[in-house]
Amino acid sequence: MTEEASPALADVLREEVKYEEENYKQPEEVKSVPEPWTLKDEPGSTHVMLERKFDNEKVVVDLLIHEQDDQNEELNEQEGEDGEVDVDVDVSVSFSVSIVKNGRALVFDCTSDGSYVEIVHVSLADETALNTEQDDEAYEGPVYQELDEKLQQAFEEMLAERGVTPELGEYLMRLSEDKEQREYMGWLQRVADVVN
Repeated sequence: MTEEASPALADVLREEVKYEEENYKQPEEVKSVPEPWTLKDEPGSTHVMLERKFDNEKVVVDLLIHEQDDQNEELNEQEGEDGEVDVDVDVSVSFSVSIVKNGRALVFDCTSDGSYVEIVHVSLADETALNTEQDDEAYEGPVYQELDEKLQQAFEEMLAERGVTPELGEYLMRLSEDKEQREYMGWLQRVADVVN
């Protein structure tokens, strides 16, 4: 970085930090965590976790913020009659739900747009293996959509009974957006600190 570029960059960063801070307001929807969930949200991390107890089970919802951006950038584009490209944006949030009991976890990969919770995949894991790299050779379960409809329905009911509902999906969407904004502001400030 040249000496001339550094002051210009520092000025732009200061303006951007100021703009973001002045325009940021935490949405009401994320100010309080839905009962009976507890939230684990570390500044500087893209990982957010909700946790609760259900009978003798621990239920954990994992949300990775950077995965949301990648998923939502994939737009469904179709060319209309007038030759224009129509963009169909399906904004949703991806997350996993682990139901832990007796050292084993049933892990559901899910998506939600706030009006539904869709199970994409179901696998089993040892509790100690959660949030670690999985063995690439381990069987991860069948293609979820090929399971018997009654079994799919039973899995959906199991999640709903444990509080994984469209309302929680809506909360996760808002939380993801807010977390992304907060992390962006923190990143801007850290870059500005280095440049100054």
